Amino acid sequence: MLLPHVYAVAPDTVVATINTGVTPAGIALTPDNVFAYVTNNNNYGIAGQDSVSVLDLTINLPGHIITDASFNQPYTITLNPSRTKAYVTNSNGTTRRVINTATKM
Repeated sequence: MLLPHVYAVAPDTVVATINTGVTPAGIALTPDNVFAYVTNNNNYGIAGQDSVSVLDLTINLPGHIITDASFNQPYTITLNPSRTKAYVTNSNGTTRRVINTATKM
């Protein structure tokens, strides 16, 4: 038996706006919908701004920013089923970055 969804607000309603980095592109949600990982593509080429934002969806705030020299306009992100790793593709490169979600590195 399927139970109806219960909403605190009407469906399809904006409930929060959360700041991320420069030119957010891809997003991956944890299976429990507690965290969102957002790639910040930075297609403006601003030094030091290629990153991944970890958003805490329980309070609708940024939780952590992940930066790494291997990021080259991070574009897409995918979590493995156990959410222990996040896989980031770079739109301006040929590498993929694997992030350990426990250590954020």
